[in-house]
Amino acid sequence: MTYEPWDAHDRNNLKTPVAITFLQANPWLAPYDFSPSGGTPKLDLGCGAGPASALFAAAGTAVVAVDLTAIAARLTIAHSPGVVAQADAQSLPFRDATFGRVFTWGVLHHTEDFEVAVGEVSRVLKADGALLLMVYHRRSIRYYLKGLHRLIMKGDLFRGETLATVQRFYTDGYFHRHFTVTELRQILGHHGFAIEAVDITHMNRPFAPWHWLDAAIKRRWGWLLVIRARKRLAASSTWA
Repeated sequence: MTYEPWDAHDRNNLKTPVAITFLQANPWLAPYDFSPSGGTPKLDLGCGAGPASALFAAAGTAVVAVDLTAIAARLTIAHSPGVVAQADAQSLPFRDATFGRVFTWGVLHHTEDFEVAVGEVSRVLKADGALLLMVYHRRSIRYYLKGLHRLIMKGDLFRGETLATVQRFYTDGYFHRHFTVTELRQILGHHGFAIEAVDITHMNRPFAPWHWLDAAIKRRWGWLLVIRARKRLAASSTWA
C-alpha cells in the first residue's frame, strides 16, 4: 500500500523533533550527507517514524520511504513530504534499478531472511548505486556483557539459552541478528556489492566515564556496524 503525504511541508522546517532526536541518538550520522546525488530518488528502507526521510527531504533529496507497518508509514507521512510505502523489505514493490541510493539504518537485522532482503536491495538499486547499511555487531562489548549477564546471573544458561538467543531480551523486533564484518562481506559480495568502508559505532550512551575512553571503546567494540557499499560496476566511483 502506498501513501501520499496529506500535508505540504516547508523544506526549511523538516528537521523535526524526531529527526533531531535521531541524530542525537546516532552521532555517527551527524556528518552524513543527506543531499541529492545522481538525479535519482533515494530509498529509506525501514523508515520507522521517518527521521531519515525528513533529513533527506530537508536537504532537497527526493526520497521514497518504506516500512513494514502501517503505523510507521503514517508516522513518516507526518514528518516527510516524500512518498511512503507500506511493504516488506523481502519483497519490495519497485522495479529493478529504481534507486540511486539505499539507506537502511538498524532494520535488516530484523528481517526473517536477511539475505533475501539484501538481494531485494541489490535488485532495486541502480548499477554503481550506493548502500548505507547499519546492523548489529556481534563483536560488540554490549553483545557479550548483556548476553553473559542474562546467561549467568539470570540462569538462562541452564534453560538451554545461548549468547545469540538471549539477545532477544535486549533488542526490538521479532528477529534479531548480529553480524561480523566477515559475514557481511560474504553476503554483500554474493549480491553484487563491493564494500567501500566499514565503521563500528554506538548510540549516544556512555560506556566509560572519560570521553576519550568511551570513544575508543565504541570505535572498536560498539554495537552498531555500519557498512558503506556500492553495487558493482566496471568503473569505480566515490561514495555519494
